[in-house]
Amino acid sequence: MIYKITLFDANFPSCTSGTASFFTEDIDEFEHNYFSDENVGSNQLEAQKQRYFRSKAGEIVTDY
Repeated sequence: MIYKITLFDANFPSCTSGTASFFTEDIDEFEHNYFSDENVGSNQLEAQKQRYFRSKAGEIVTDY
């Protein structure tokens, strides 16, 4: 099974949708790679994890 993960991405310009879509077969592997030090600045890591897991639990999460 392939999963589509759509996340808000603050690095996109405001004229675009502001989302980034990812496709994966293994959610655990995606989470491990997505939250690596290379992909997330250390000062943003905890906030990003909280938003991600709240969204994964079914809550509608926004940065606005």
